[in-house]
Amino acid sequence: MKPRNKIQREVVALSATLRPITDEQKMWGILHSYTAKEISQQKKLYRYFVISSRLKDWQVCRFFQIRKVKQNFHIIEPVRLWFNEKVHMELEAMSRCWCSGHADSWNTNSELSLKEVPSWHKDYTQILPISASKVTSMLPILKRNGLKRSFHNMQPRDVIEGLLKNNIFETLWKCKQFPLLRAFAYNWNRDYNDVSKMAAVKIVLRHNYHIKDGRMWVDMVNMLERAHKDFRNPKFVCPISLEAGHDKAMDLCNKYEEKQRKIKEQKELLEDQKAVKAYEVARKCFIGMVISDGTVVIQVLPTVKDVEQEGKAMHHCVFTNKYYKRLDSLLLTAKVNDERVETIEVYLKRYQLVQSRGVCNQNSEYHDEIVNLVNENMNVIRKFNQVV
Repeated sequence: MKPRNKIQREVVALSATLRPITDEQKMWGILHSYTAKEISQQKKLYRYFVISSRLKDWQVCRFFQIRKVKQNFHIIEPVRLWFNEKVHMELEAMSRCWCSGHADSWNTNSELSLKEVPSWHKDYTQILPISASKVTSMLPILKRNGLKRSFHNMQPRDVIEGLLKNNIFETLWKCKQFPLLRAFAYNWNRDYNDVSKMAAVKIVLRHNYHIKDGRMWVDMVNMLERAHKDFRNPKFVCPISLEAGHDKAMDLCNKYEEKQRKIKEQKELLEDQKAVKAYEVARKCFIGMVISDGTVVIQVLPTVKDVEQEGKAMHHCVFTNKYYKRLDSLLLTAKVNDERVETIEVYLKRYQLVQSRGVCNQNSEYHDEIVNLVNENMNVIRKFNQVV
């Protein structure tokens, strides 16, 4: 992309003055990006390291990819990020191979050029795995806000934008709560002002409690929130052992959710008991009703227990879906030789047959006969429904 404005032309001009990486810097990147065991292995291993410096009114972050093939190390510079003190960012990068599903499939034959920032799910300015970083010089405002010699395994863009735009980030950075910042940065929206956690974070800072595993601490606080525990209690958010505190929070969360489950079950049971009683009162007037043509016998299901037995015997959902709560629906059973053949639902507001279902919701051989019998005797159903 060609530069379109004064700022982009300035960045391109400054970029042309940057010197290639030195052998000393290459060796530093290799030694800080691989363990001794990885260096001795024959595997292909890709790593990234960042070297950042001030260039006039810009902070430039240079990303270097190390391609280790057996014992050979090849280093390319695929990305440069430029920031000014107004938090304006410009991106220079190599072209990428779009046929690959990887965000960092660089075309090594291409040159660095200005690029639009990709969509968030492929935004390599925030997802490249950084193994090491070095800051050799910095803008005065970044130095004032706490940036020193490293990005501490965080994305340079997260750190620079955080230090320049976010007071919470700046405070946590100056307090060296790097694991916690990395945990907050794990979410794609980088929300460092999560209100539900700020009360706990303030307690952590007030008690000078250093968090060693940010993800575990955030999980612990999330479980305390679910358990409705007090975030302002240092006993919970500043445990002597983070692992033990995490396990305790998980236990409290499980107990709370189990208690809520029992309360919900008791509430549902009470509601069901009321529904059972209401159903049986509403169906008393139909107990003596028998509709028959000599072969098929149709009667009401007078209790919820009868509805349950009907559902189990017929292998359908008349009980599971709580049809007994629909007092406007009359549930009937059709039998032949005292054997269940279909279950019937009649809508009492319109005295209309809604459905008649056999075993596993299939029509029985008597289906048409049952439907005609119900429709022909709808006046009988109406008379029994009017009995007080």
